[in-house]
Amino acid sequence: MVNLFILVIVLSIAQKLISLIGKDVICDFLWDIYIQVAPLAQLTKLRAVQKKAIQTHAAMQNTSTKDEFAKWAKLDREYSKLKKSIEEINDSLGSSKTSFKRFIKSLIFISTTGVKVFLRIWYRKQPVFWLPQGAFPYYIEWVLAFPSAPTGSVAVGSWIFIVDRALDALFS
Repeated sequence: MVNLFILVIVLSIAQKLISLIGKDVICDFLWDIYIQVAPLAQLTKLRAVQKKAIQTHAAMQNTSTKDEFAKWAKLDREYSKLKKSIEEINDSLGSSKTSFKRFIKSLIFISTTGVKVFLRIWYRKQPVFWLPQGAFPYYIEWVLAFPSAPTGSVAVGSWIFIVDRALDALFS
């Protein structure tokens, strides 16, 4: 059986750390790792086109516009095409990065908030731990056991709320 006491604390700490670091920072970090590990055809093509554009630009700079205008104009047209190609590939990579970030943010949401919602639903009748008998008035015991846990215990929803508030107070 899952120890709900520890699981809720770990989930809440992970969620708080993610919010402190920032989802965008995590997504950018994972994107950088992804493009290093997974060879994207777009990225390979971009690097090749950029290299060719740099070579074309260097050749264009070494060509005199007055003496060799035809050669310079040909290089200029080629350089313009390469720049346009670079922009198109960058747009394509940008849309790939957006899709990747959307996927990672969804994964983060499901693995933190989604799991908490699941715990609240699945373990709503199971106590996380029992309170000492007579330590609190009946209405406090009832609120802590809300919605379905036995009175005198702390329900998962209450425990998640308590841990989240404690972490908010600790990190703010």
